[in-house]
Amino acid sequence: MDCRGCDKRQPRLVPGLWTTRRLWLGCRTQWRAGLGPLGLDYNAVQVAAGWLGIRIDERIFGHLMWLEHWTLEASRREQETEQRKARMR
Repeated sequence: MDCRGCDKRQPRLVPGLWTTRRLWLGCRTQWRAGLGPLGLDYNAVQVAAGWLGIRIDERIFGHLMWLEHWTLEASRREQETEQRKARMR
């Protein structure tokens, strides 16, 4: 299956972002949620960073915010698609 045009495709992380990737994977379940994800729980992210021995600097924080934004946008698009499908039934 060719996923180059798929909107669910994960963003590519360049090699210089391995620390961010480790932290992202370490806190991927730490979301504040309502009827869907609202945003990362940054208190929990800070705890996860400590456990992983990662100091969150401005660069890593910016990367996390970008990944968070990408995830929230993907979730929003998915919800809109589901709503459209429900209206068509």
